[in-house]
Amino acid sequence: MVYFVKFQGYQGGPNISKLVGRHIGPRLVLGDGIMPEYLCSIVNVFNPEDALDVMNQHCSVGADVGNSIILKQRDYITRWVGSFSTVAILAILWNESSNLNEITKSRLEKMKNVKGESDHEAMNTAGLTAYSMQLAAQYSQGTISEDEYNEKQRRATIEITLSQLSIEKAKKNELIDLLVHEMGSNSVFNGSNGQALLAMFPSYVMMSADAMGSDASTQEIYDRALSYIVDILLPLYETKDEDRMSEVMYNMRYVHSIFLRIESPESREEAENLIKSYAKDAVDNEWTNDVISEKNLKEVVPSLTRIAYQQIDTQALMNSQVKHVLDLVTQESSLDDILDGAFIIAISMERQAQYLSSDLYSNPKMIEIIQMLSINEEKAIPDEMYESVMSDLSRGVEPILKVLRDFDDAGAYGEKLHPREILATFDLGFIKCIQLCLKHIGDGAEIQNKRERNGFYPFDHLPSSASIYLSNRMENSVKHIKDDRAEQSALAMLVSLAEVTRNIEQMEKAVEASLIITEGKVTELTSPPIPEALAAAYQEDGDMDKALHYYKLALEGVHTFIMREKTDAIVLNACLITAMTDRKAALRTAFDYSPFFSDAQLNIIPKPSRSLLIQQCEAWAEELGMTLSEARRILTESQEQLENSEGLSSNSNNTIEEKLRTKGSSATIELDSNAESASSFKNYQCIENLNLKEKALPSETLTSDGHRPSKKPPIIGGRSCGTCVIM
Repeated sequence: MVYFVKFQGYQGGPNISKLVGRHIGPRLVLGDGIMPEYLCSIVNVFNPEDALDVMNQHCSVGADVGNSIILKQRDYITRWVGSFSTVAILAILWNESSNLNEITKSRLEKMKNVKGESDHEAMNTAGLTAYSMQLAAQYSQGTISEDEYNEKQRRATIEITLSQLSIEKAKKNELIDLLVHEMGSNSVFNGSNGQALLAMFPSYVMMSADAMGSDASTQEIYDRALSYIVDILLPLYETKDEDRMSEVMYNMRYVHSIFLRIESPESREEAENLIKSYAKDAVDNEWTNDVISEKNLKEVVPSLTRIAYQQIDTQALMNSQVKHVLDLVTQESSLDDILDGAFIIAISMERQAQYLSSDLYSNPKMIEIIQMLSINEEKAIPDEMYESVMSDLSRGVEPILKVLRDFDDAGAYGEKLHPREILATFDLGFIKCIQLCLKHIGDGAEIQNKRERNGFYPFDHLPSSASIYLSNRMENSVKHIKDDRAEQSALAMLVSLAEVTRNIEQMEKAVEASLIITEGKVTELTSPPIPEALAAAYQEDGDMDKALHYYKLALEGVHTFIMREKTDAIVLNACLITAMTDRKAALRTAFDYSPFFSDAQLNIIPKPSRSLLIQQCEAWAEELGMTLSEARRILTESQEQLENSEGLSSNSNNTIEEKLRTKGSSATIELDSNAESASSFKNYQCIENLNLKEKALPSETLTSDGHRPSKKPPIIGGRSCGTCVIM
């Protein structure tokens, strides 16, 4: 985040008054990596008086002078970027590639437009894959029947797959109803391959809706997906028994719903040629089905994804990074250059763990682990199986790992980096990949989903064997990581793994170490789940003072540019605890930090906590004798406006409730700012008895009415959970 002075005649830039104050904010504008030379000295050795002089000097310059300032800015940024190493530039392209195309921008805009629509069952692609594999394992073991398997798979595929769509919830529900009806009655799905088509059809619909946008009707979306089957798949299916080329083409087109996402004729032609090329090679070289499947997963899928979403070939970028570092070794470049290049690759892999983890679902050893854990998530998985997966993850960078081990054995250390630190950072990336792959496996993951639907903060989940293995591995690695480019991510991983086992001591140490780095603040450097996981752990333990302290720090992170997927749960629980003593403050917190009311974290998928928060805010506003819109308008006004124009200062005789009464309001509730909220729906001794009394949380016993035994002071006032606003 870089600031430069706003000059006369300059237009644009976001409002940053919240960050730097309303007196200084109007003089500044946020620049995309632009920093003029005359401000460098202020940044390096900050002096408030000198900074103010510079701002005053340039605040009133004319447009001509302003243009010369822009030239200086561009010259500075050019020389700065010119100093980056090749590996660093490739890393930037790798990490930012998803932001470099119009499709991504369009998807983000769609998400902003549906920020109030909560999908209570939203799950990412990894979650859907894991759930499907779990169902398959249960079916193979006879735990569920074939009919149950088909029904669960179909319903889950429809609802969970479509939960990823950035369209209005009402339209999404309409589309789901249409699919459920048509998939049960349309003759297209009654043929010999009907069951196979039923399994994939929701994915075809999702891609069609994603490509057509919010203006398309549900019938148009459905018709586009159906025409893909009728016009493309069925003709290939009818000739596949006589023609090997048709068979291969059908199998590839069947599994790749992403074809429906490709819009431009040029991109569609590129994708068609790619498939035809692989099919021809399969026929000419007499590939077996196993070979075709392997190439399909490892080569065709990434290529089609890149074409459909206009992405840079990230695998090629990583290969280029590796080659460049190995060239440095061959050319006997300086040790510092070699180590820095290797470290940048390690950081890149950690940042792209979400992308890399998707490959694990085609890893034979990981498939075996998932099948075992799907049947019994408490099963002890031998460490050797996890080690095998770690080895497979490292295969692409193994030459660099060997170089680093050789340096370490020879005692060759750089001026700033140690080979052991870089090896540990690679380990961090591999650990994160396995964690992301397994976090949706088992009943524990579903319990956390149910907790979130009931308003609780959802803790990260891992099967116990994975948690133990990864924790031990991480503890050995983190002590070597000192560079600030990786240290925060390592601390965040410690917190995430401790979150699984509720190891508060480990979480405390990691969170405090992180906050020391950022001088007690949550900034862009602070990686989730720091500090919200610790806040939730204290909350579960009944220590509301500490919980609120860390939730308030987490709210600082909501206003950064780092995506926090649990933002809705953070805001909701921070508001609920705040409402114990001050309902108005709880409302202000919601208005300032919730993506529904503000511009914070608009790119995250709405979660159940968001709709619960909206309902709770409506109840709090009603207690204050206002509608929600009135409460938002009045409570978000500055103290100065309240005093000068409205006379609603806390020291004024005209309090909010008196003003409302003069308007004819019938509100009679006493608005004591220290009163407990009678409508706070949360009681932290209880879990709503919907489903959860069947599956208690780990180490807890629920009473017959679905409640946990009372052992902590309640948050709510006189009401029980049976009569609260949400439940």
